[in-house]
Amino acid sequence: MSPGAGFRQVLLVAVESVVDLAHDLRGSQLGVTVVRAADEALSLVARGGIDCVVLHQSLPLADRLELRRALEERGLPVVVARQSSTLDRAKVLVAQILGLVCGPEVTRVSLLPERTASGRPNLVSKTILVVDDDPDMLRALKRTLAKLRSTVLTAETAARALELLAAVSIDLVVSDYSLGTGETGLDLLAFVRSKEPRTRRVLLTGHTEDGEELRGDRTAADRILPKPFEPEELHQTCLSLLGKS
Repeated sequence: MSPGAGFRQVLLVAVESVVDLAHDLRGSQLGVTVVRAADEALSLVARGGIDCVVLHQSLPLADRLELRRALEERGLPVVVARQSSTLDRAKVLVAQILGLVCGPEVTRVSLLPERTASGRPNLVSKTILVVDDDPDMLRALKRTLAKLRSTVLTAETAARALELLAAVSIDLVVSDYSLGTGETGLDLLAFVRSKEPRTRRVLLTGHTEDGEELRGDRTAADRILPKPFEPEELHQTCLSLLGKS
């Protein structure tokens, strides 16, 4: 069924007011019902007629994870909406919803300009997850990647990274090799590749050919950046990968 063939019914679950976002979605061939509680959402889903559920990030993370699992067990498509409710964000969200309920071919329809006025890929809709057990390094990496104008999330452990991956649509994961928890960045990236193969993956490592061997499957990373590296090198690597995703 094509996206223009009729309205699709979307259930938007949010704690805070989402009037603007709901209005933008309703103007895009989507019927929208807004609820504030997980039990109310599940009750409406049980009645039938809901094509997709949008979980707003104003929901507490634990509630969002639990509700997402319950909905996916019912085979219902789930999309996570960021707290930013700009029109560009709404257009990206609509593209995600239509891709899920109308078929994968819809995801090839561009609702945002593919490139900026300067000719660079438009990355405003992208989300990057950075994983490093060093808080100072994590802050430095976030500052560097913020220049891409994408949303940048951070995690100090692999466990926290997996929580975010389950709750948010991630386009790129940048992970240090040493995570200080017995798991390595390659372990994490291998898991990401198995679950979300379209998510791009970058490994940062201080291990060189003369030092300790990297344990794990090197092919789990799309790119491996040896330390030390210049901020611009990381910036360009991520720009290149996100521009192809």
